[in-house]
This record gives sequence, structure tokens and C-alpha cells, in this order.
Amino acid sequence: MIRFDVELKSLGLFLVGGPTPIHTHLDITVHRTRDPDKNVYVPTIPGSSVKGVLRSSLSRVAHAFGIKVCGDWPQASDDCDSCYLFGAPGSEGRVWVSDFTGERSTVSLTHVSLDDSAGTAREMALYTSEYVKPGSIFKGRIEYNGGVERLAPLLVAMAALRTDRAGRSGLIDLRIANADQLRGVLSGLGEYSILLEYLGVWAWDEGV
Repeated sequence: MIRFDVELKSLGLFLVGGPTPIHTHLDITVHRTRDPDKNVYVPTIPGSSVKGVLRSSLSRVAHAFGIKVCGDWPQASDDCDSCYLFGAPGSEGRVWVSDFTGERSTVSLTHVSLDDSAGTAREMALYTSEYVKPGSIFKGRIEYNGGVERLAPLLVAMAALRTDRAGRSGLIDLRIANADQLRGVLSGLGEYSILLEYLGVWAWDEGV
């Protein structure tokens, strides 16, 4: 099993909505879970959401890297790199993703609901959303239980996530915090080894 200690950073106002156990007057709230060490509820990106974005990010760039994804070849799910990593009906996949917990500080903004057919604001239709602030860090881990020879598509997915949408149309950066410790483990990746160096630092570090 290979463990990636991963950090996600919000590049702008960021929102993964969901239930929150704290009292709030907001219409749309940030998803929270309890931090057992601090006994507080903190903004959280569910592991299932991160895994879903990784899968979609991989599918978006698969052709450029010659990676096999369902729909491109008449293949069994075992031959689909995306299914191998992230699972398919009857198969759990080789990747497990934890929840990513972040910082407590958030900000709320009031919006006007729009009438799409008329292109105007709806009367009496204000709503308030809660957002994680730009530059907020979420920490979690990604675990891979498979052969090193089929690990490259996971690194490609992590890199592609940096230019994909997450949450409610937000953008996030990704960094592998333990990249230095993984160099020896992933030395057999050939030309894809450079992705580990690339993912060991923030891609978007200006202004956030």
C-alpha cells in the first residue's frame, strides 16, 4: 500500500455544501465534520467528492496520455485504468480517499437568485451562502493498493485536478506533502516520475 499525504488549497471562494451540525442562519452551508482532537466542527471535503473529481479529471485528459477509460475501447473494466483505480460495479478499485478537513474560518455572501427565462433577478429571492476563504488548506490522504506499474494514471489524475472544477464551481490546488519520502518507492514509474516532483509543490501559489 502506498500512502499519499495530500493537501488541497482553495484558489478562490470555495464551497462543498452539505449538512452541518452547528446552528446557522445561512441558506447554504459548508459541509462540516467533528475534529475529535479539538472537539470542534471543521469544514470538510468528503473523500467521496475528492475521489469523484479525481475520476472525472482523469477522464478529461486520458486521451492526451494514452490512458484507457471506459467508452474509448471495447474492454472489460479490468482494462479501464479509471475503473481499476476508482472502482466499477462489483469492484471497489485500488484507491481509497479520506475526508479532507480544513480550517474553521469561513465567510458568508448574500446572492440574488436569477430568473433564467427572463434574465432578471427574482423578487424576494435572496439567499446567503457560506464559503471557505481563498488560500484555506484541507488535509487528508490517498491510499493506493495496487501495482506500481499501474500507478501513473493516479498521478495524472492528481495533476489534472489542479485545472478542474470542484465543489460548487470552485478551483483547488493539490500538493503531495510526503513527495520526498515517496521518491524511492515510485522510482519505477519511468517518465511519469516527474509528476511526483511536479505534485510536490503548489502549482498555483500567487495571490493565495
